[in-house]
Amino acid sequence: MAYYTFNSENADDATDNQLNGTLMNDPTFTDNTPSGKGKALFINGSKEQLVNIPHNPFKGKTAYTVSLWLKDFGAGVIFNAVCPSDKTYNVPGLLADSDSKFEFTTGYYDFYKGYLFSYSYKPLQDAQWHMITLVCVDDGKYLHCTKQLYVDGKLTDTTDGNFGNDSSNNSASKIQIGGDGEKAYRDLTFGSFKIDNLRFYDRALDGEEIEALYSYEKTHE
Repeated sequence: MAYYTFNSENADDATDNQLNGTLMNDPTFTDNTPSGKGKALFINGSKEQLVNIPHNPFKGKTAYTVSLWLKDFGAGVIFNAVCPSDKTYNVPGLLADSDSKFEFTTGYYDFYKGYLFSYSYKPLQDAQWHMITLVCVDDGKYLHCTKQLYVDGKLTDTTDGNFGNDSSNNSASKIQIGGDGEKAYRDLTFGSFKIDNLRFYDRALDGEEIEALYSYEKTHE
């Protein structure tokens, strides 16, 4: 649905959908990338930097995949959909919890149940690039999904999730990279991190596809 390479030092979508984003508070770019080619984006949380994408490609989707490369990150919001009228509908999103766990929000009720992955992201804080892939699988049960976490192309953890009543992922109007969900996550400070090759898919990728994507992006822009 969208692909942000950051190679042209902007937040333009490289697909034909043109879901372009705007850089807020002057985030910078670095030549330090997963493949050693192109550019990556550096978000400095202390300067409240973020990318605002005024579109929500996840509307109406109950199965989807988000893939991205991360480096030098700490606790904070990596990305999330934003619903200005009701912060509990800021889904989907990837949060790095203060207890060193990833939280992949998919629906309203995720805010009331601890659907965090049990995997600790501490080993990923090693000053190296790592590819994080999140898969939301509609398992056919009422308002229920399975969430998968892949790290560097390998399935690392799974957990339960919900879509919330009447698919709350319909409510958000935009996506933000970094930030605090427009005050939705007051317990998390603005996070700092490097990010590259952010991809949104409108289906659940399988393990072979994710492993192939990891192998490709290690050597290509």
